[in-house]
Amino acid sequence: MIDADAARAAAEQRRTVAARSEPGWAAAHAGEPQLVHTVEGRPSYWVCPIVDAGGLRGFVRVTGDGKVAAHGTFGGAPSVVTGITAEEAVEIARHGTPAGAEIGAPLYVHDGPPGREAWRVEVRAGGRTTVLMVGPGGAYEWVPRDGE
Repeated sequence: MIDADAARAAAEQRRTVAARSEPGWAAAHAGEPQLVHTVEGRPSYWVCPIVDAGGLRGFVRVTGDGKVAAHGTFGGAPSVVTGITAEEAVEIARHGTPAGAEIGAPLYVHDGPPGREAWRVEVRAGGRTTVLMVGPGGAYEWVPRDGE
């Protein structure tokens, strides 16, 4: 698995090429990469924001071996490459949980193929642990498929 500096360098190289067709990318730069894990918690790939003085312009997805898998822009105007912050994910997870529920630390994961990203948040209440996937559109309970 490459480190954050290598992911940023790969994203910056793609940003330079993509600037020919992406408005606003010419004056932008690759920001701080966000590591994306598997649901089980293993490092999987990086998502690197493309930012300028006006804020977030897009993203570059970089594989664990340093290849660029995708780049693009966002529909809407998120302020962070993850759509919401880890703190916002905790607040969304807390909504609708029983009083006194223990909310675990969020982990940024992909639930399925790369690009299907969300914050994984464990909620423990009444002797039961529920895993929630939390993103800008809300939360859903994650249930492992056979073999997971």
